[in-house]
Order: sequence, then C-alpha cells, then structure tokens
Amino acid sequence: MNTDRFEQFEFYLSGTMSSEEKALFEAELSADEELHTTFEVYRTIETEMRGKEQNSVKETELRGSLQTLNSRYFNAGPEEKTARIIPFYTSKVYRWAVAVAAVLTIGVVSYIAFFRQDHDSRQLATAYYNENLAQLSQTMDATRDSLQLGIAAYNDKDFSKALSYFESIYSRQPDNSEALKNAGITYLATGNYDKALMSFEELSAMKNMYANPGNFLKAVTLMLRNRDGDRDKARQLLEQVVKERAEGSREAEEWLKGF
Repeated sequence: MNTDRFEQFEFYLSGTMSSEEKALFEAELSADEELHTTFEVYRTIETEMRGKEQNSVKETELRGSLQTLNSRYFNAGPEEKTARIIPFYTSKVYRWAVAVAAVLTIGVVSYIAFFRQDHDSRQLATAYYNENLAQLSQTMDATRDSLQLGIAAYNDKDFSKALSYFESIYSRQPDNSEALKNAGITYLATGNYDKALMSFEELSAMKNMYANPGNFLKAVTLMLRNRDGDRDKARQLLEQVVKERAEGSREAEEWLKGF
C-alpha cells in the first residue's frame, strides 16, 4: 500500500484534515474494504499505544496488540498470531512500524486464508472420492456375480441399477459388508449424504471386520455434506480412525493436521 495512505491516517486521526479532505477520505473508506481494514488496524494500534511514552514502548506490548488485531479482524488461530517484532525507540520509527505492521498483518492473514481455502476439508474429501471411490475395483467375472454386476453398473455411472444390486444382496445377506459399503458409496456418488451416512453407520457397527472403513467413510461423507457441525463430527471420527488404526488411518492422520 502507498505509504502516503499512512500519513492520511495520521492526519485524519489527529484532526488536521480540512472538512473537505475528511469527507473525501471517509467516502474512500466506505468504498474500499481493504483500505478500511488497514485503517482500522492502524487506528487500533494507535489507540492502544496512545498515552505511553513513545521512546519506551516495549516489544511485548506491540506483540500483544498485533495478536489482538489478528484475533479481532481476521479470526486467526493461535499458531498464526505470532509476529516477529523489531525493537524501535523513536516516535517517527514507531509510527512507521505501526504502518508496516498493518500491512504485514493483512498480508500474512490473506495468505493464511488462501492456504486454508486451498486445504478446505470438502476439497480433501472430494479429492479422496475422485481418486479412490469414483471407480470401484472388480475382481470377478461380472457376468456371474451380482456384486460384480453392481460394481460394473456403478463404474458405468448407472447408480440406480448399482443400488438395486447392492441393496438386494445386503437384504439377503445382512453380514455382507462389501454390499453395504458399496451401497453407501453409491449414495455418496449421487449426493444422498443422509442415506450414505446411514449405510456407513451400519457398516461401522459390524463386528469381526479387519480395519473397518465405516467411520472413515462417515467422516468423508460429513466433509462433503459440509453442514453446520459436520466438520467437527468428521474430525472426531478421523481421530477415532487414527486411534484404532482402522481403514483410512493414513489419510485421517494427514487430514487432521489441517483441522
């Protein structure tokens, strides 16, 4: 940002602007969100530091102010609130440090927002679905096995037909975890997240399964559905998957780093 802006901030706050300049500046603040945010950061630091001797401002005081600003304006997490502060001793240097701090605060938090968006939980789940669930593995001759016929229909994106196979098998064989899992995945493919969750809930309750994938698939479904509270529930499930070393634990462990 042009450093002339910081002089404008100072003139405005000190009351040395003419009435015309003040009106024009306030109109700019109303029209430019970035300018308004930068000004608010600058004004907050000025307000919090005012009254202290400028040549005795402590590093810890400015650090605390910057952390407060991050929390107030940008909702940054604890790990994102630390700022590297260079000690300064004169009023002039102090004011320029305030200006630089305002710009750096906005720049760093903008990067954090981009990073978070890039690693959004829904994007993680979508990538996992595309890489692992968009096509199901066929291991037998599809002409002789109804489960494989269902998988073939799924891979052809004939989801209605696939569901009829999987649900028919599961109704006759309630211990057939593969049919139940594939039914849930098919509901997931069609965006019927509630039905998918019901299927994966039943799957997670099945006993005597090695590395039961039910809880992990429930977490993926919640991440894709993305309603209020779904992300927190998904995190809890992922933590459980990691603790139990269930299927999906490798992905769960990696995803939890961004939750």
